[in-house]
Amino acid sequence: MRVDLFDEFKVVLPGAFEPSLAMCRFSEGEVIHSDIRGYHSPVWADAVPYMRWSVQIIKQYGSGSSFEEGWNSNVKVRIHHYKDGGWVNDEVLMTKNGALYRLLLTGDLEVLGQRVGDPPAGPDFALKSLNTLRNVGNEKTLKNYLSIDSGEEVFVVPYCRASHQTKNKLRRIEMMLRPLEVSVSHHRIAGTPLANILGMRTIRPTVWLAVFSTKHSSGVMSRLVYGENKPYYLTRSGAIRMACSTTKHDKYWMCIKRDPRTLLIGRKRKFDFSRHGIWL
Repeated sequence: MRVDLFDEFKVVLPGAFEPSLAMCRFSEGEVIHSDIRGYHSPVWADAVPYMRWSVQIIKQYGSGSSFEEGWNSNVKVRIHHYKDGGWVNDEVLMTKNGALYRLLLTGDLEVLGQRVGDPPAGPDFALKSLNTLRNVGNEKTLKNYLSIDSGEEVFVVPYCRASHQTKNKLRRIEMMLRPLEVSVSHHRIAGTPLANILGMRTIRPTVWLAVFSTKHSSGVMSRLVYGENKPYYLTRSGAIRMACSTTKHDKYWMCIKRDPRTLLIGRKRKFDFSRHGIWL
């Protein structure tokens, strides 16, 4: 799931910023331009008339093993100011990575000198919100917004478009559910009614929902997964076969036990759907 542009922000970034956005820690030497033409114009002079500012990362301080740690870590930047199609001056500033993230959200350089506040929520918090919504019996509102029919079996997975880890999990889920004839749609959360439905005041704009739904009536997924109380296996080619003693430990097979929410690969490795999304 390659991302060419992160256009969820007011300051659009190319896909190469994916690691920086995932950890909220911008690499030394990276430059954030106020206009996307700063990255794409083959000649810099062609981009300058569209530029208001550029922010270059000079030095990072501290460590950042998570988005939250990166958000609060210090960074030294050099700001290049432009006006009327030309360079004006430079200034060096100490700020935080969270302030740079807020700059992407607002496009306003003033945020670099302001308190960053708490970081926006990520996919883990979105999953907790989904579980809370289901536990209080209010999932009907979510189903209505997502246009889910009452007879559909649906699996909803929050993920971050900037996170290689969460996208890999999503890709794995897509691979496993493909033989069961499901369709998938993607829905942005930030700035949409979904944020209110999930009760999330602030969320990263790169966090989306992937919605997997069957094309058949309710219960068909379970009937495909197991029949007559016997587990089925899925081959790499997508064929569905009954388990037998000669194949159940073959590393090329995926076994779905009686609970379709849990898939086993090979002999020991386990992939539990309930950890990554919810069933509606």
